[in-house]
Amino acid sequence: MRSDGGTGYGERVPQACRYRNIRIQEGPLDPEHYEAGAIDVVCSFEVIEHMPHPKAELQRTARVLRPGGLLYVTTPNYRCMGHVLAGSDRSVVNYPEHLIYFSPCTLRRMLRPKASRWHGWIPRAFAGSASENRKKSARSSQEVLRERLEDNPLLNLAKRTADSILDLFGVGDSMKSGSVRKAQ
Repeated sequence: MRSDGGTGYGERVPQACRYRNIRIQEGPLDPEHYEAGAIDVVCSFEVIEHMPHPKAELQRTARVLRPGGLLYVTTPNYRCMGHVLAGSDRSVVNYPEHLIYFSPCTLRRMLRPKASRWHGWIPRAFAGSASENRKKSARSSQEVLRERLEDNPLLNLAKRTADSILDLFGVGDSMKSGSVRKAQ
Protein backbone atom coordinates (compact mmCIF):
# COMPACT_ATOMS: atom_id res chain seq x y z
CA MET A 1 0.00 0.00 0.00
CA ARG A 2 1.47 3.38 -0.85
CA SER A 3 0.66 7.03 -0.89
CA ASP A 4 2.82 9.22 -3.08
CA GLY A 5 2.71 12.94 -2.48
CA GLY A 6 4.45 13.74 -5.75
CA THR A 7 8.03 13.15 -4.63
CA GLY A 8 9.37 11.80 -7.87
CA TYR A 9 8.98 8.13 -6.90
CA GLY A 10 6.36 8.09 -9.63
CA GLU A 11 5.78 4.68 -11.12
CA ARG A 12 9.19 3.19 -10.16
CA VAL A 13 8.16 1.81 -6.75
CA PRO A 14 4.97 0.06 -7.88
CA GLN A 15 6.75 -1.33 -10.97
CA ALA A 16 9.51 -2.77 -8.78
CA CYS A 17 6.88 -4.39 -6.52
CA ARG A 18 4.96 -5.88 -9.42
CA TYR A 19 8.20 -7.21 -10.94
CA ARG A 20 8.84 -9.06 -7.66
CA ASN A 21 5.23 -10.32 -7.48
CA ILE A 22 4.51 -8.18 -4.43
CA ARG A 23 0.82 -7.32 -4.21
CA ILE A 24 0.46 -3.54 -4.00
CA GLN A 25 -2.48 -1.22 -3.74
CA GLU A 26 -1.85 2.41 -4.62
CA GLY A 27 -3.72 5.48 -3.50
CA PRO A 28 -5.13 7.01 -0.36
CA LEU A 29 -5.43 4.69 2.60
CA ASP A 30 -8.73 4.76 4.44
CA PRO A 31 -8.24 2.49 7.46
CA GLU A 32 -12.01 2.16 7.81
CA HIS A 33 -12.02 -0.05 4.68
CA TYR A 34 -9.65 -2.65 6.17
CA GLU A 35 -9.77 -5.07 9.05
CA ALA A 36 -7.36 -4.54 11.93
CA GLY A 37 -4.06 -6.30 11.22
CA ALA A 38 -4.84 -6.89 7.53
CA ILE A 39 -1.78 -5.19 6.01
CA ASP A 40 1.95 -5.99 6.21
CA VAL A 41 3.43 -2.65 5.12
CA VAL A 42 2.10 0.88 4.74
CA CYS A 43 4.32 3.42 2.95
CA SER A 44 3.69 7.13 3.17
CA PHE A 45 6.00 9.13 0.89
CA GLU A 46 6.02 12.87 1.67
CA VAL A 47 2.44 12.94 3.02
CA ILE A 48 2.47 13.59 6.78
CA GLU A 49 3.64 17.19 6.45
CA HIS A 50 0.36 17.93 4.63
CA MET A 51 -1.88 16.58 7.42
CA PRO A 52 -3.34 18.86 10.11
CA HIS A 53 -3.15 16.04 12.71
CA PRO A 54 -0.44 13.62 11.52
CA LYS A 55 0.00 11.72 14.79
CA ALA A 56 -3.71 10.90 15.04
CA GLU A 57 -3.82 9.90 11.36
CA LEU A 58 -0.78 7.65 11.69
CA GLN A 59 -2.26 6.00 14.79
CA ARG A 60 -5.44 5.34 12.81
CA THR A 61 -3.35 3.94 9.96
CA ALA A 62 -1.30 1.72 12.29
CA ARG A 63 -4.51 -0.08 13.26
CA VAL A 64 -4.54 -1.87 9.89
CA LEU A 65 -0.98 -3.19 10.31
CA ARG A 66 -0.47 -6.74 11.49
CA PRO A 67 1.68 -7.16 14.63
CA GLY A 68 5.24 -6.84 13.34
CA GLY A 69 3.97 -4.88 10.29
CA LEU A 70 5.93 -1.88 9.05
CA LEU A 71 4.88 1.75 8.73
CA TYR A 72 7.42 3.46 6.44
CA VAL A 73 7.27 7.27 6.36
CA THR A 74 9.28 9.90 4.50
CA THR A 75 9.02 13.63 5.10
CA PRO A 76 11.23 16.70 4.61
CA ASN A 77 13.78 17.38 7.35
CA TYR A 78 13.22 20.90 8.68
CA ARG A 79 16.63 20.74 10.40
CA CYS A 80 18.50 19.89 7.21
CA MET A 81 21.55 21.68 5.89
CA GLY A 82 19.47 23.00 2.98
CA HIS A 83 17.16 24.83 5.37
CA VAL A 84 20.10 26.30 7.25
CA LEU A 85 21.57 27.59 3.97
CA ALA A 86 18.36 28.71 2.22
CA GLY A 87 16.12 29.64 5.16
CA SER A 88 12.59 30.59 4.19
CA ASP A 89 13.51 30.48 0.48
CA ARG A 90 13.64 26.69 0.72
CA SER A 91 10.67 25.18 -1.11
CA VAL A 92 9.56 22.89 1.75
CA VAL A 93 8.80 25.96 3.86
CA ASN A 94 5.56 26.26 2.00
CA TYR A 95 2.52 27.04 4.15
CA PRO A 96 -0.35 26.27 3.63
CA GLU A 97 0.71 23.28 1.50
CA HIS A 98 3.00 22.01 4.26
CA LEU A 99 1.13 22.28 7.55
CA ILE A 100 3.65 20.63 9.86
CA TYR A 101 7.45 20.78 9.78
CA PHE A 102 9.35 17.84 11.25
CA SER A 103 12.85 17.58 12.67
CA PRO A 104 14.56 14.27 13.46
CA CYS A 105 13.58 14.77 17.11
CA THR A 106 9.88 15.45 16.46
CA LEU A 107 9.62 12.58 13.96
CA ARG A 108 11.24 10.16 16.43
CA ARG A 109 8.93 11.32 19.20
CA MET A 110 5.84 10.87 17.05
CA LEU A 111 6.71 7.52 15.42
CA ARG A 112 9.02 5.85 17.93
CA PRO A 113 10.73 4.23 14.94
CA LYS A 114 12.78 1.06 14.78
CA ALA A 115 15.12 2.82 12.34
CA SER A 116 15.51 6.29 10.88
CA ARG A 117 17.71 7.97 8.29
CA TRP A 118 18.17 11.59 7.35
CA HIS A 119 18.98 11.18 3.74
CA GLY A 120 20.74 13.22 1.22
CA TRP A 121 20.48 16.31 -0.77
CA ILE A 122 17.41 16.95 -2.88
CA PRO A 123 18.07 19.67 -5.48
CA ARG A 124 14.39 20.61 -5.71
CA ALA A 125 14.47 21.77 -2.10
CA PHE A 126 16.23 24.88 -3.36
CA ALA A 127 13.55 25.59 -5.96
CA GLY A 128 12.22 28.45 -3.86
CA SER A 129 8.63 29.12 -2.93
CA ALA A 130 7.89 31.69 -5.62
CA SER A 131 5.63 31.07 -8.60
CA GLU A 132 4.14 27.78 -9.78
CA ASN A 133 6.01 28.15 -13.11
CA ARG A 134 9.28 28.42 -11.22
CA LYS A 135 8.41 25.28 -9.24
CA LYS A 136 7.58 23.35 -12.44
CA SER A 137 10.82 24.48 -14.01
CA ALA A 138 12.75 23.43 -10.91
CA ARG A 139 11.08 19.99 -10.89
CA SER A 140 12.02 19.53 -14.55
CA SER A 141 15.61 20.61 -13.82
CA GLN A 142 15.71 18.25 -10.85
CA GLU A 143 14.65 15.32 -13.03
CA VAL A 144 17.42 16.11 -15.53
CA LEU A 145 19.95 16.37 -12.68
CA ARG A 146 18.71 13.12 -11.10
CA GLU A 147 19.13 11.27 -14.42
CA ARG A 148 22.60 12.73 -14.89
CA LEU A 149 23.62 11.66 -11.37
CA GLU A 150 22.24 8.14 -11.88
CA ASP A 151 23.81 7.68 -15.33
CA ASN A 152 27.32 8.92 -14.52
CA PRO A 153 29.18 6.54 -12.18
CA LEU A 154 31.51 9.25 -10.88
CA LEU A 155 28.69 11.73 -10.19
CA ASN A 156 26.65 8.92 -8.63
CA LEU A 157 29.54 8.09 -6.29
CA ALA A 158 29.94 11.78 -5.37
CA LYS A 159 26.20 12.06 -4.63
CA ARG A 160 26.19 8.89 -2.51
CA THR A 161 29.25 10.14 -0.60
CA ALA A 162 27.61 13.53 0.06
CA ASP A 163 24.39 11.77 1.10
CA SER A 164 26.33 9.54 3.54
CA ILE A 165 27.96 12.55 5.17
CA LEU A 166 24.63 14.37 5.51
CA ASP A 167 23.06 11.18 6.86
CA LEU A 168 25.86 10.75 9.40
CA PHE A 169 25.14 14.19 10.87
CA GLY A 170 21.34 13.95 10.51
CA VAL A 171 21.13 17.00 8.25
CA GLY A 172 19.94 15.47 4.96
CA ASP A 173 16.90 16.91 3.17
CA SER A 174 14.62 13.93 3.61
CA MET A 175 13.87 11.78 6.65
CA LYS A 176 13.00 8.14 6.16
CA SER A 177 11.65 6.26 9.12
CA GLY A 178 10.35 2.75 9.70
CA SER A 179 8.15 1.87 12.65
CA VAL A 180 7.20 -1.70 13.50
CA ARG A 181 3.83 -2.36 15.09
CA LYS A 182 4.31 -4.14 18.39
CA ALA A 183 2.63 -7.44 19.12
CA GLN A 184 -0.42 -6.98 21.32
